[in-house]
Amino acid sequence: MKKYTLGLLVLLGCSEVETPAPVAREVNFSGIEVQDFQLGGANSRVMAEDWKHIFERYAELEITNVASGQTYTLPFDPNDFQHPYNINLPEGEYTATTAQAGEGIIPNLPFTAEESFIVGEERLNLTLNAETSYGLVTVKNEFLESAALVVGGERYELVRTLDRENYFLYAPGGTTAELQIIDHFDQDTVRRDLTIGAREHYHFFLFIPENGRVGGVELGMMNEK
Repeated sequence: MKKYTLGLLVLLGCSEVETPAPVAREVNFSGIEVQDFQLGGANSRVMAEDWKHIFERYAELEITNVASGQTYTLPFDPNDFQHPYNINLPEGEYTATTAQAGEGIIPNLPFTAEESFIVGEERLNLTLNAETSYGLVTVKNEFLESAALVVGGERYELVRTLDRENYFLYAPGGTTAELQIIDHFDQDTVRRDLTIGAREHYHFFLFIPENGRVGGVELGMMNEK
């Protein structure tokens, strides 16, 4: 009887209790929004909502579980959220960070973004809220041959958008520049001095005055009084 009891205790002592695996939930990232970007000019409270920002085509979202420190990497194209980017994560609290660096006058917008979220029973759909210290200059593609920013003696040609409707460049906030536009009719150069503010969008366009092109075309700026 004693031997039987001892054997039973040994068997019980060797048994293991299985820990259930953490439940994974789907998390979708469906867009990116640049915070507080607005039209520069007399009434800077008007938001620049019609412009779709242009980024470098590759970025990585680093997702970290706050409790365990486990990290996950999700590659994505900030220009293309036609289909959300998704990842399965165990339930818990997370942070997600991403960034694209930039320097000088460039045809893409540098940014940083950081989000905190909790994975629970419900599927999550998240939008990345990005911040930037850059501003934007655009010129409508009408009545012009070319457009450029001159900064510190260096000339930077504005880049035409894929839909061919505008020319554009991004510049660090605080940049002092001269915008030079060569008109299509007489090849005259129209100039405008400006200081580019962070998160401000300056949109220019050429137009023909009411009295015709006697004095040449003129330069206007959206949101300018």
